[in-house]
Amino acid sequence: PTLFARAGSAAALVPPALEHLLADSHPEVRLAAARAAVRVAPELTDKAVAAVIDLAKESVGTIKPPLYAHDIFAPAPERAAARLLALFDSASEPLREWAVRHAAELPV
Repeated sequence: PTLFARAGSAAALVPPALEHLLADSHPEVRLAAARAAVRVAPELTDKAVAAVIDLAKESVGTIKPPLYAHDIFAPAPERAAARLLALFDSASEPLREWAVRHAAELPV
């Protein structure tokens, strides 16, 4: 049995906790929550993808190393592609490049 199966009813608390963390004030926490959400709470995949896109808008071009999110987008390539394509028109060259690099890795 998986860890969540062993946790029983307590596992039901995980998705709401992750959803809350997707809006945390710390970028690292939001990114970690997005990674966890797509793995253990697939119903939060859209929110996780949106949180990472928002994080990219805030941080791409200002942090090193650049934000890596291929693993978050992979479970929902069509939904991720739609959000990434919207960034192709960004005024920010680093954000456009980030979006293109991530879109190029999607199996769409």
